[in-house]
Amino acid sequence: MYPIHAALFSAALLVLSTPAPALVAATPAEPEAPKPVPVAPAAGTCTPAGFTIVKTAEGYLLSGAIETPTPGYSYTYENGTLTLAGPPEGTAQIQVISSLAIEVSLPASAGDGVSVPVAKKFNWGPDNISCELNQDKETQP
Repeated sequence: MYPIHAALFSAALLVLSTPAPALVAATPAEPEAPKPVPVAPAAGTCTPAGFTIVKTAEGYLLSGAIETPTPGYSYTYENGTLTLAGPPEGTAQIQVISSLAIEVSLPASAGDGVSVPVAKKFNWGPDNISCELNQDKETQP
């Protein structure tokens, strides 16, 4: 091998063995995390587990989640009944258990407890959401 070839070969090895600088796009600054919202104390205990009820200025707020057989479910709350409505008939749906977040405002005249019937077209999950209200003054806003 000639000295010039050895020099070129050494230079080529040096270039190939040197790591290339990483091409990293500048990332925007992380958005500021939202400030925590004070949580109202529970106004009672609910069945099924996972549902909560809190006292509000207007009455009570019932919140939780119900599992549904497919994504795309919605709900309405009318005349004291929670009605679950599935996706439109005839649309293709994946069959995967999903969770539907529920938030319902209830009147202040709930007495000792509330019971909300759940109307749905599938045969599992809760048929009723019941909450027993605390009667102590500490849960008042």
